[in-house]
Amino acid sequence: MTIAYKEEALLFGYDPGGNDKHGFCAAILEQSKIRQLKIWTPKTAVEVLEHIRSYRSGSRKELPVILGVDTLTCWSLDKSGQRHADRLLRNNYSRVAGSVIHPNALYGAMTLNGMAVILKCREECSETGLTICETHPKVLYHALTEEKYDFQGNRDCMIDCLANLFKAAMKEEALKKEVCNIKNDHEFDAALSLLAAWKHAIGEWTTDLHQGADKDRHVFPCGKTCFPWPANLDNCS
Repeated sequence: MTIAYKEEALLFGYDPGGNDKHGFCAAILEQSKIRQLKIWTPKTAVEVLEHIRSYRSGSRKELPVILGVDTLTCWSLDKSGQRHADRLLRNNYSRVAGSVIHPNALYGAMTLNGMAVILKCREECSETGLTICETHPKVLYHALTEEKYDFQGNRDCMIDCLANLFKAAMKEEALKKEVCNIKNDHEFDAALSLLAAWKHAIGEWTTDLHQGADKDRHVFPCGKTCFPWPANLDNCS
């Protein structure tokens, strides 16, 4: 179920990679808008956790946390590890279906670092509340723009598009500069993951791609999570 946060919460977006390739984005959600947006490329998952702890310090210690992560928060026992959400994305976005890699073929940095940060956050945010949103920035960008994700070849256009997507979210116009200064695709994916978490938090994206997953064939290793999406998808076989 989607919870609309009308007061304050902490928003984070995380693109787990290998050494020096962790994209991270943080902001404060206040009355459905975001403020104090910051985007980094931490060197390790340890640094990602340090940034989260820094945002949760002082008077913000009691705020609920909403974390959007490009990782597998649900696992499948089916062939190639393909999940219900993966089938939905492949069937509905044929032009970028190749971006939905079978889970059993994914590299460890994305799966292990993502899950490790989620589990640590689950442990540390147990008293304040933690909402985990799985994301898939590569397909999500296509779903929002009808364009293929190509950061290296189309960087300026993609950043302009992301800045426009963030425009409705920002409490302060100056925050747009932070988006425009994105340095690499890891930061881009983290920012888009935070945007997805924001859309879920304010109740705009009510579709959950994990809904309908066969419980006998799927495992949720970090507890209940959601996969917010901007559109209803046909459940094709």
